Amino acid sequence: SIRDKLFNKKCLSMKFLSYLDNTDKETKLRMIASLIESYSAWISKLEKQAMELEPDFQETADRHINECKETLKRMKDGLDLLRENSIVYNAFALANRAMFMQRIHSETQSKDKYPGDETLQNEMVSLNYYNIGEKYFWRPFQLAFIIMSIKSIVDPESNDRDLVDLIWFPTGGGKTEAYLGLTAFTIFFRRLSFPKTASGTAVIMRYTLRLLAAQQFVRASTLICACEVIRKDCEMTKKYPVYPLGKDRITIGLWIGGQHTPNRNSEAKANWNKLVQATVTDLRDIKDKHNKFQILKCPWCGTKLIKDVSPDKRLIGQWGYLFRNGHFYMACPQEGCQFEDSLPIQVVDEELYEDPPTLLFGTVDKFAMLPWKQEAGSFFAVNSKNRAPELIIQDELHLISGPLGTIAGLYEVAIDSLCSRKGIKPKIVASTATIRRAKEQCAALYNRMVRQFPPAGLDAEDSFFAREADLNEKPGRMYMGIMPSGKTKAMMEARVIAAILQRVYMMDLPYNIKDKFWTLVVYFNSLRDLGKCSTIVDDDVKDFIRRIAFRFGTKKGIRQIGAANELTSRVTTSHLNETLEKLERLEYSKENQENKRYPINVLLATNMISVGVDVARLNIMLIVGQPKLTSEYIQASSRIGRSFPGIALTLYDGAKSRDRSHYEQFKAYHESFYKYVEPTVVTPFAKPARDRALHAVIVS
Repeated sequence: SIRDKLFNKKCLSMKFLSYLDNTDKETKLRMIASLIESYSAWISKLEKQAMELEPDFQETADRHINECKETLKRMKDGLDLLRENSIVYNAFALANRAMFMQRIHSETQSKDKYPGDETLQNEMVSLNYYNIGEKYFWRPFQLAFIIMSIKSIVDPESNDRDLVDLIWFPTGGGKTEAYLGLTAFTIFFRRLSFPKTASGTAVIMRYTLRLLAAQQFVRASTLICACEVIRKDCEMTKKYPVYPLGKDRITIGLWIGGQHTPNRNSEAKANWNKLVQATVTDLRDIKDKHNKFQILKCPWCGTKLIKDVSPDKRLIGQWGYLFRNGHFYMACPQEGCQFEDSLPIQVVDEELYEDPPTLLFGTVDKFAMLPWKQEAGSFFAVNSKNRAPELIIQDELHLISGPLGTIAGLYEVAIDSLCSRKGIKPKIVASTATIRRAKEQCAALYNRMVRQFPPAGLDAEDSFFAREADLNEKPGRMYMGIMPSGKTKAMMEARVIAAILQRVYMMDLPYNIKDKFWTLVVYFNSLRDLGKCSTIVDDDVKDFIRRIAFRFGTKKGIRQIGAANELTSRVTTSHLNETLEKLERLEYSKENQENKRYPINVLLATNMISVGVDVARLNIMLIVGQPKLTSEYIQASSRIGRSFPGIALTLYDGAKSRDRSHYEQFKAYHESFYKYVEPTVVTPFAKPARDRALHAVIVS
């Protein structure tokens, strides 16, 4: 294909593009150019195909090709800046190094580690990034997106600065890495270009759900740790190429509701005192109620920052939450870790206002504090010589709709004004996998035009950066619909859950394969339905598991499942983080039998799980009742089958006409369900919205 002929895949290597590789600059730029040339040749091929189309399709084809050409021009502009501007090239190389380090250290967090782990200490001492091979790569669309966005970050006068760049890519495609790479580039470019005014908040990332924020915060924290390590290396040693990145730390701050993180140091101290005084018997309850510090392990080395109870009933580990002169901070308890003195992470609001983080990580609703908290002006460099934030990232744009989107759209007026008050408008980047009418939504939210990336070609199956895979080469998800007749909903839930759990247990497969289907995710449309099922799992499901085992012969035994775990709004943040951590680990193995630690059997979830959760172990899901929105259905079922084959079973309610209709149209609906995604509705300047929130915008 055109791609394989022109495109040199070495340019996707994060190490190759960083300064860790000694290859000269011109060779690297030539290889990046091969990606752009390949895209250009693909567009030329589209133009030839478009000439053969019927007249009715010509206008649409021309529009799509023009959008591709515009993207191509922006990519060429980015490459020219890399070639001509040494600061831009250095920022790009540093961003690649930071992402390379982030990928390495993200892998270290897969196992439990406690302070004093000698193996871990030896690993950290012997870690040499120069010696690690080229094993971490960009996906083509991620690298293309960063190169395309360079001009809009570097040149405040660029017309691209006024566009909302929307990353529209299927779930599990790697959108997060694309905007994290751009974040690292923005931070380094600002530090290199404006050394005297680069401190303060440079990037704002916004999310809609606390679960999404919690999981993505850990990934972003590892990146910020990498950026800070690079800054310290440049400041303290001559071992690496030295770049003037300043003496102020590169940090990240979590700004979410007071129920989940402390607002003041006094609150943090009260919670900390409870944790420190906890005993073996009450540690679990104390952690659930008082651990509001979000980070459970060091994002750099994976060492636990919390105490646990060992199998022989004693306290192990060490608290990584500390106070110094009345100020809260976190530090890794592992000797030899780069961050044993202090982690560049802050979660207490009072500390964030006093020392604004480089990357501010928050939920959309928290920005409603602007009219109430004058201190929040520090994020926008009010009363400071520093530059205002230059990049705003909105993840899961499709969730900024309805009442939330309407009020958020009004507050955007104030946020845009605060960011622009020093004469430079912020660049806005958004991402989603399911959206309709994005143009109207972005106009209402941000008063800006939108550009989708990657732009569509002539064929829905191929946008150059993404092609529809052959199922024989890469299995995806299988969908199955179940419509009961003559049975109650509760009875069917119990039978289906029991059948899935016991049949997986009976499969004659190695543990590591069986583990991919070990945890059953059961998705509900309401907390009420979930609550009923929780009691069913404790009682009826266990009975049906026994029946199935006896029916097939008990040679394989009866599966023991215990109580179900939850990912819902009614569980504490600490418990939620622990559940996420437990989901990601393979623990069902002979080596772990002596510790009596097993993976989760049944996970009950509401729409809290439907965005951002990326766990390769989850590959089987039961959806109880058709979700109200197609976008929610796609997002929820996309939590499974991300790395391995997955199966999503939808249990329809025969008493509901909507469920019956979906069952009858099952095949047609699933073969093209992206076209059924509902358009988002945002009306920030409707009279009821103005009556409710306009005064808050003016005060802000």
